[in-house]
Amino acid sequence: MLTMNRPLPFDPAPLARPTPTARLTPRQRQVICLIAEGLSNKEIAAKLHIAVHTVKTHVHTVLTALQLRSRLELAVMVYAGQQAGLTGDSPQPT
Repeated sequence: MLTMNRPLPFDPAPLARPTPTARLTPRQRQVICLIAEGLSNKEIAAKLHIAVHTVKTHVHTVLTALQLRSRLELAVMVYAGQQAGLTGDSPQPT
């Protein structure tokens, strides 16, 4: 008789978990990629053709959503995710 109680050779749970950035909007992902490149709010605003205040709002929202305290922590998270292949292709600014 075939039983289904045998353990799987790997744990499928990590594959089912969304990446931390999965719940962010495409624009928020653009902003965090530019932060990781070392751009200032003013430089990000110019590159994305949005107001500096809008960039600040995106940064604040992202830091809160990801439970991070600084832009540096955000940049490290993005870099670590890229190294591990977790962030996928980052969206390119328009």
